[in-house]
Amino acid sequence: MILDFDDGNFPSYRNSLEADHLPKVVAGQKPVMMANQIGAFFAGQKGDEAAHGIADHLKKFWDPRMRAALLAHVQSGGEGLQPQVRLAIEQLAKQGS
Repeated sequence: MILDFDDGNFPSYRNSLEADHLPKVVAGQKPVMMANQIGAFFAGQKGDEAAHGIADHLKKFWDPRMRAALLAHVQSGGEGLQPQVRLAIEQLAKQGS
């Protein structure tokens, strides 16, 4: 999310996935969109820190079935996933998570 102060008093939020630099999500791929939102949050971190943060978030807060679905998506090409998100999912697979 990107924080805006539209009227100078109260912050409003707009979806950071509206940015042109993020991949478009194919209809029916809500987990991909959600994972990319997490990736956008960690995008400012350097090197492998972003992938580690994404992996940590997915491990802590996502149901194992959702992680398994993302891994299956990566194994079938991973269309629409940000590179750091893909790396995070691959890291989780190596850990057996």
